[in-house]
Amino acid sequence: MRPFSAFVCSLGLAMLPSVAAAQSRIDFVSRQGGTTTAVGRIGLRDCATETWTFSLTVTGTHTGTPTLWLSRGDTCAMTSGDASCVRLTDTALTRTTDRCAGDSCWQFPVTSRRLIDPVTASCDTRGTGATRLFATIDGVVVASPRVLWDTVIPAAPRNVSASYGSESEVRLAWSYPTESTSTADASTDVTDASDATADASDASATDASTADASTATDATVTDAGVASTFETVRRFWVLCDPVTDAGVDAGTNCATGGFSGLNVNDTASLVRFANQCNEGDGGIDTTATGVSLANLAAGQAYRFAVVAEDLAGNRSAATAASSCRAAEAYTDFWERYRQAGGEAKVGCAARPGASREGLWACVALAGLALAARRRR
Repeated sequence: MRPFSAFVCSLGLAMLPSVAAAQSRIDFVSRQGGTTTAVGRIGLRDCATETWTFSLTVTGTHTGTPTLWLSRGDTCAMTSGDASCVRLTDTALTRTTDRCAGDSCWQFPVTSRRLIDPVTASCDTRGTGATRLFATIDGVVVASPRVLWDTVIPAAPRNVSASYGSESEVRLAWSYPTESTSTADASTDVTDASDATADASDASATDASTADASTATDATVTDAGVASTFETVRRFWVLCDPVTDAGVDAGTNCATGGFSGLNVNDTASLVRFANQCNEGDGGIDTTATGVSLANLAAGQAYRFAVVAEDLAGNRSAATAASSCRAAEAYTDFWERYRQAGGEAKVGCAARPGASREGLWACVALAGLALAARRRR
């Protein structure tokens, strides 16, 4: 029997064997139109435009067309009286012959909005859960692994602060809640948002289905199809915006204003502000709750903000630091000496019989000279 583990991703489809005869199975083929092409959790940014493609293989020759069902649980009576398992009628099965010798095979698309909400195909559903596909033909029933989805906006970072670090660095720090309590939508503006309902973590759920499905291992699913545990952050986005408005400079309370045009659900928008931190293309990718910015333009005041992104690609509102900061131009001893009018050139000579202290002084001066050259 072919194992399902070949197509299971730890963050996406939970491993479940086929419930029909050996080799009968539903496999993941592709994802298109969303934020990723890999097997993984469906997020809010995937819902409106994404389509999954699956393949169905049923052992033996079957001339009819299978019926497809979607269920948020591990059970499906596959009758019109089962409100928890909905027949999939808005998709077309295409019979295939590739790598299907002696068996009956089809491919079919399912939209992410349908996988999230089998009944109404709505992107307004908020929660976390799992959906399974069921197919039946000539008395043979095949069940897919679970497709995990998460449409909960993660909590926004809290207490974002900007302070001066060593030399010319600006140090950003923030806190992040370990458990969230709200399901408010992420704003496209910079706010002080702080709470959101948590993302599902990996746990186990065990329910026997009418198709004799075996134990599942993925997000904990309640009767409402929603899991509530701790938020898991994939990354924090660190954003910088040079201050251009009059009357605002380093040290000014500037939690409002700036970040014009920021849309946290538009990756290009986030990257634009992340790149203004001058920490490389795409900005800083971190799960830590603090970073040092060492490449800001000296003397330029900046606003700062942080956005959280979870494992499904859902993003929080942006939380801004309360104060602007400007990277100070760093001046070492040799530079200060020259600025004060010193004219001596870098160099050192020791006459025969010079003391050991004199030699060490030369070494020290050489070090200063090297530091000065590196600063340029």
